[in-house]
Amino acid sequence: AVIQQKSRKTATVTWDQTQSRTDTPYAPAYVLATAVPKGDRFRWLIEKSTELGIATIIPLSSERSVVSPRETKLDKLRSYSLEACKQSGRNHVLEVEPLMTWSEFCQQMVKHQERGIIGVVDSSFDSQDRLKELLSSTPNRILIAVGPEGGWTSEELELGYESGLIPCHFGAHVLRTETAGLALASYLQGYSNALKQA
Repeated sequence: AVIQQKSRKTATVTWDQTQSRTDTPYAPAYVLATAVPKGDRFRWLIEKSTELGIATIIPLSSERSVVSPRETKLDKLRSYSLEACKQSGRNHVLEVEPLMTWSEFCQQMVKHQERGIIGVVDSSFDSQDRLKELLSSTPNRILIAVGPEGGWTSEELELGYESGLIPCHFGAHVLRTETAGLALASYLQGYSNALKQA
């Protein structure tokens, strides 16, 4: 584009040449429901989730949560998503939904008959067959639930399982909240792509 006029707050341009670029959102859409990490780590999680193509983040309040952000804080975090879109070339903004309790999230999930996974520390779970079934059923959205630094309570885990969440353990170590969400999302995306190519 060629700048024709400019002032302190505006500019008028004429298009010289147009280049189009397609940015197709992931199908299914990945929704990360996560306890809110402390400090700037939630901002980092928003930025990296945007870069990875996650469609929506739902901040969760659970029994062992240490942070419950106000709506003004969430508004500021939404602006970080827009900045990350510009940096990564993504043309659809990641949505940051209002804070939700764990029980509200599970109720909503059951109501809309949605499915997904829940990150757990217990490595005894072998969920490969259930994950394959989940990804093969071509849902519109896949939910990824990640607990707080103190972990889920046994009651919260039970509620998640009853709501249809598949327990999923990732790696040999206990991950921070923000690391676990991104690792699980990346794993699901890669696993889904591998199933499509098989």
